[in-house]
Amino acid sequence: MIAAAEPSGLASEKPPVAGGVIRGLLSRDGWAMLAAVVATMIVEWGVFLTGRCCGVVFRESLLAALAATALWLAIGPGCFGAGASSALSAFIRGGIVADATAINLLGFWLLSLGGGDFGGLGFVGVVKVYCVCASMAVLGVAVVCLARRWVWRACLAVTCGLVLVVAMASPLWISAWIGGTSSPATQELVTWAVRINPFYAIADAVVEETGFVWHSWGLMYDWSRVGEYVNPAGGGWWQTCLLYLLAAGGCGVVSLLRYRVWPPKP
Repeated sequence: MIAAAEPSGLASEKPPVAGGVIRGLLSRDGWAMLAAVVATMIVEWGVFLTGRCCGVVFRESLLAALAATALWLAIGPGCFGAGASSALSAFIRGGIVADATAINLLGFWLLSLGGGDFGGLGFVGVVKVYCVCASMAVLGVAVVCLARRWVWRACLAVTCGLVLVVAMASPLWISAWIGGTSSPATQELVTWAVRINPFYAIADAVVEETGFVWHSWGLMYDWSRVGEYVNPAGGGWWQTCLLYLLAAGGCGVVSLLRYRVWPPKP
């Protein structure tokens, strides 16, 4: 009588699926993720601590750090995502920038709990700012994923970053269109310029905690006509998030259509 064959044990020899995915992720994107986290920490904490060391009050140092955050989120996610080998890797590399920013924001919040001078950051403000940063990261990576070759991805990353930086500078270039008049058309123009401005969205997200009103800032009257002739509507941080996510969704649709019409070569 032939003895029954023993189990081959192939199932036990297979590596765990989750462990294999994580190991592959770390081996492929680990250094890029670490670089993104370190760069984010240096940029945001560097600006904040520099201000504090120079005797700047907590609120002004925090606002400077938030401005640096907006500038970094306009540039960083797309640049880190451009070097990825797949869309998933690109979103992981770019998304880690926003996640590292969330850790920094929690640090600012903890410092605010210490009873420092006026203008701290609350937990609700942390959540709002993170939403803005996350939508910026998603947009930057979605734009980068429109291209397949690394060179074109890098070009798209730079282009997207420049567009967001120009949007941040909207108080400067919008003044030429205001022309010293206040009309419904001018109001609508300024409203849209505000909605696409990432720093205004971040400042609006923490306006109740910091007391900083973007268009009422003293220097704004020297640099821009916004606030002098037109009063931008507040409460627009979530509108900015929505616009960025809609733009990212449009890029995703274009990428899918391109994949269907022009599939990659095997």
